[in-house]
Amino acid sequence: MRQDRVTVVEPNGVQRTRPLTPRGMMIGRGGGCDLIVAYSSVSRNHARVTFDGKAYYVTDLGSANGTYLGDTRLMPNESTPWTFGQPLHIGQVTIHLQQLEPEVASATVADAEATRMWTAEEMETVSKATKKRNWVAIALWIAIPVVLVVIALLVVLFLLVLNGA
Repeated sequence: MRQDRVTVVEPNGVQRTRPLTPRGMMIGRGGGCDLIVAYSSVSRNHARVTFDGKAYYVTDLGSANGTYLGDTRLMPNESTPWTFGQPLHIGQVTIHLQQLEPEVASATVADAEATRMWTAEEMETVSKATKKRNWVAIALWIAIPVVLVVIALLVVLFLLVLNGA
């Protein structure tokens, strides 16, 4: 059985891989999509990938920002052949179609549940946690030197009082 995959490259460089099935794949930011791409430049139901038994096809589903194969914008609701090595651009994300060898394909099917796109809510949670950690680090970098200066001034004042008494 043929088992290919797509690799999604996000704007920050993070890559995620997802297996393709013979039934194809719906791509968008909507919760019902097979491949969720949680960016505002991506429509809820942005594009569809289909497989006719020989080749893959991409169809833009009337998205607001368009779907591009290489530098060519796809016409809405028209299936266009998608070949290996040809980048698919959806919003800020690039998707690559990859053909797998049979032994690699069986391992990918077993790991299918472990490889998925993050939802918008998960990305927001990680973003908030990272921002909170950054503020704590900044606060510590400011507070520690201030506390050390205050301690040094208190020691100097104590020594002055001792010598003056």
